[in-house]
This record gives sequence, structure tokens and C-alpha cells, in this order.
Amino acid sequence: GHIECVVCGDKSSGKHYGQFTCEGCKSFFKRSVRRNLSYTCRANRNCPIDQHHRNQCQYCRLKKCLKVGMRREGIGISFVLQFFFTRCVLGFVWFSFFYYF
Repeated sequence: GHIECVVCGDKSSGKHYGQFTCEGCKSFFKRSVRRNLSYTCRANRNCPIDQHHRNQCQYCRLKKCLKVGMRREGIGISFVLQFFFTRCVLGFVWFSFFYYF
């Protein structure tokens, strides 16, 4: 089965900013964060965010993006960590292999 967007429940296009999201929520989050946009909620800050209502309140959509753990540095940091982790672990495995045999 397909993975759902953690923000609105639409079909996810992969991991973006640390979470599985759809293209819509990915670009919304990117736009909000890059331009440092601040939104206001016209209701009481708990609007439903799903496929059909996600464009109605930007304040609550961004709040939900952050609540589910989307991070602005998601891509960069995880890539760097992954890179160093695999380098170090593989290096260590090779080292122990030659050390023991």
C-alpha cells in the first residue's frame, strides 16, 4: 500500500523535511519556512487539516506540519548524518576485520 502524508492524509510522495508528506504539504512547508511567513487563524487554532480542508487555514496547516515533526533542516542534516554514519561504521567494520583475522 502507499504511505500517507502525515499532515493531510493524501498520498505521500516520499520523505520531505524529515517526514512522509505529499507534494502539496512539502511545497507549502518549504514556502512558509523559506519566506518566514506568519499566518493567522480566523477560527480557534484547531482547524481540521485533511485533503479537502488543507488549503483553508494556513496557520493550522503549518502548526500541524511542525507538530508532526517536519524540520526546516530535515534534508541536509539527515543526509550528512547518514553519510558520516555509514562512513564511520563501514570503516570500523573493515578495521576490526583486519584486526581479528
